Amino acid sequence: MKAEVYVGIYELKDGKVEVPKPSLCVIWPYFGVDSTGRVWADPRIHLVVDDGENSFWPCIIRMTPKEARELSDALRRMLEKIGEFAESKEEPYQIQIWVRGEGDEQGC
Repeated sequence: MKAEVYVGIYELKDGKVEVPKPSLCVIWPYFGVDSTGRVWADPRIHLVVDDGENSFWPCIIRMTPKEARELSDALRRMLEKIGEFAESKEEPYQIQIWVRGEGDEQGC
C-alpha cells in the first residue's frame, strides 16, 4: 500500500489541511499519459480523495487487490460493530480495525 498526500494548493492551519467538500473515488486501473504522449496503466486500485471544487486530488492511496480486499473487509466488520452498538444499551467505546500494507509490520 502506498499513500500520498498533496497539500500544494491548500493553506496549512494548525498543522492540518481541510478539504472543503471532498468525495471519494475508487479507480482501477489508473491510466496516465507521459511527456512523450505514451499512455501507461497502473494496475493497482486507487482510492482518491477528490476536491472537485479545485480539480485536485489531495490524497491518493494505491493498493493491491489483496490490500483493497482487506480494507473492504475491515469496513464491513466496523459497520457490523456499529450496528451491534446501535441495537445494544452498552456504552460505546472506540473501535479500531487496522489495515496494513504488505510488508508493514508496525502499522500506526
